[in-house]
Amino acid sequence: MIQRIQSFWLFLAAAFNAVTLVLCFYSVPATTTMPALQVKVTDHYPSLLLTAVCVLLPLVTIFFYGNRKKQLSMSMVSVLATCGLLSTLLARTNTVMNQNPGRTGTYGVSGVMLALSAILIILAIIGIRKDEKLVKSVERLR
Repeated sequence: MIQRIQSFWLFLAAAFNAVTLVLCFYSVPATTTMPALQVKVTDHYPSLLLTAVCVLLPLVTIFFYGNRKKQLSMSMVSVLATCGLLSTLLARTNTVMNQNPGRTGTYGVSGVMLALSAILIILAIIGIRKDEKLVKSVERLR
């Protein structure tokens, strides 16, 4: 059902993933001899596509409330896509750190948002499984 708690979790996950489009994932401050460096989702085309999938997939999944098995599988794909995006951004950060030895930077809030998004989708999966179990128990009583 659309008013179930998993719909709320999926919407929040999509919102957290959308925030990563705006925020910086990793930044290195400027020095007197070198400019500032930033790792953003919008600067890398594959990361941008993966972020679009991570934003749209939970939103589309909300409307499959009538088909819980499909909703469950789409949620699992969404978790994998979110983890894939996080690992892609970490790999890009590692590349930036290796190209600029001796310079240190800071991780932004978007990494935390991606991790929270994966956790929220897992909470939605738990809710979908509870609904499936409830429907099976009611059908067994008939």
